[in-house]
Amino acid sequence: MKGREQGVFRGLGRWIRYYLLRLVRVRDEQRRVQKGIALGAVMHFIPTPGIGLAVALIIAVFLRANKAATTIANVFAAPAAVPMWFLNYWVGKLFVGAKNTGHVVDLHGQGFVAMWHWLASQGVGFFIGIGVNMVVGFVVLYVVSGWVLRRAAARFQSRRASPSPESGP
Repeated sequence: MKGREQGVFRGLGRWIRYYLLRLVRVRDEQRRVQKGIALGAVMHFIPTPGIGLAVALIIAVFLRANKAATTIANVFAAPAAVPMWFLNYWVGKLFVGAKNTGHVVDLHGQGFVAMWHWLASQGVGFFIGIGVNMVVGFVVLYVVSGWVLRRAAARFQSRRASPSPESGP
């Protein structure tokens, strides 16, 4: 069982490395790729299940962000969507105080209609949390993705430039 678990994580690492390499090799300006990564990930702060990627791609056109980077980041950030919504709730509660926020309820198994009713009951704090989290998240992800892309590009270029040990003299 242990070998199988390592194989799964090794496969996941290869998958992530493949998409990182695709982002490094994309023929576009790095700042456009950075905008795409940041936009794709922070779109999950807005509760738009099912249409978040489409909304992100429309915004990417106006921001002149790389659409492939937006798509990849959106897909990788999707598992964090619900925790991001609760982060909106807590940040909004921090900004406006407990009196103007709704309450956290268990919506498991109740569907999207229950989720929309819960969102409507959250008040202004939740929406302030969305705004704050999107701005802070975008800036942080823009800076971090730039650092990661520069570092990954340098690493891949150094591997390409160095001769392989099999080539011989």
